[in-house]
Amino acid sequence: MGILEVRELVVTVEGKKILKGVSFSLEKGKIHALMGPNGSGKSTLAFALAGHPDYPVEEGRIFLNSEDITELPPYERARRGLFLGFQYPPEVEGVRLREFLRLAAANCHEPFCEFQKLYLESLAYFRMDELGDRELNVGFSGGEKKRSELLQMRVLRPKVALLDEPDSGVDVDGLRLIAAGIEEAARLGQRCSSSPTTLASSNTSPSPGSSYWTRVASCGKGGQSSRGRSNAQVTRR
Repeated sequence: MGILEVRELVVTVEGKKILKGVSFSLEKGKIHALMGPNGSGKSTLAFALAGHPDYPVEEGRIFLNSEDITELPPYERARRGLFLGFQYPPEVEGVRLREFLRLAAANCHEPFCEFQKLYLESLAYFRMDELGDRELNVGFSGGEKKRSELLQMRVLRPKVALLDEPDSGVDVDGLRLIAAGIEEAARLGQRCSSSPTTLASSNTSPSPGSSYWTRVASCGKGGQSSRGRSNAQVTRR
């Protein structure tokens, strides 16, 4: 069994069946890319895996690290190591990025000194030193919001990171930085069990700097797909 395994997942949104029996397994410590056009169900899949209440699972099961998490609420899935990076990261007024991550890290039993060290390192890595004490994503550019998502992944060190179109709305320089951050997580994953397996979705072919695609599957409407260099096979009934 892979670190994340999905079996015959069926998801209906507002009366329309979006995912029709999706199945796949992610190999631990690898970067998996799910390619597909708009409307093919990539975001629906990410939200359903994360437990969003508007994307209920009608049929099928979700296993994280061999544990069935299908019925767990989102915060319990997060505690067990599932991370979701949004395509459109929300702005949260009144909550500073540092405090948000400090509380999230504490909830994952990460010692404060370790958090502080990793947070400062991550701010420097993603060139966000001036944003570290700002409200979460408030006033951030599109590229800064995407880097904020990757910074959160780097600090929280989930078992599996779901990144919904991390390359959308980002210029070439920002894309290279995001790609480097994902690649670094993969390298660490080969040496450290706390670094994430990553599933990233995109509606375009790999862009300049996006060499982080190492396992690729394509997604058609309803979850139908073909597999390239990937262990993340997606199928439809």
